[in-house]
Amino acid sequence: MRNPDRQNVTAAQYATRDLGFRATVLPETIAAYDALTRAGAALGVKFGHAAFGGAVRTAADTVLAMKYRRDDWAVFARRNPAAAARTTMNAWRPIAEFGSSFHNFGAAFDVFIIEYPDARSVQWAHDQLDTFASKLGLRTGDSFRDEPHFELAIPLSEARLRYAARGSLQCPCCSGKGRVGYSVEQPGR
Repeated sequence: MRNPDRQNVTAAQYATRDLGFRATVLPETIAAYDALTRAGAALGVKFGHAAFGGAVRTAADTVLAMKYRRDDWAVFARRNPAAAARTTMNAWRPIAEFGSSFHNFGAAFDVFIIEYPDARSVQWAHDQLDTFASKLGLRTGDSFRDEPHFELAIPLSEARLRYAARGSLQCPCCSGKGRVGYSVEQPGR
């Protein structure tokens, strides 16, 4: 079944987005993404990566993501005041500050489901991908309510070092020198 929410993504748009993704993320991330793609395909699940800003989330991308979240929260709170009163914006849709996200260092990706088998659901497709994630060296975003999120199962400091060591791209936090002034070590951001 084709996911009706994703019918507007053309093959050409996705191919362009995929080139940006592959050019910016860590090689290990690409390998894990490709392995997850094959595992999903074996079950009839087709997905793409939701690469915000090309794949590696910059400081400017983070500012935009947080603005979109604020705007979406305002709509949610207006439509569901009782539900909004029981939570916070960050609990509702967590977005890590710049420099504390695996996305900032090419060690994470978010997916969107394009197709799944008839008589199944998008939720089923996500659950199947989650099942394969740990076998492929990935953590899921389920523990912090970011279901489409997958990240390399390494400490954030290691992701920073690997990204800085690539040399072909500047590290968004340390200008490619491998020195980062952050101490956040929480997985899943």
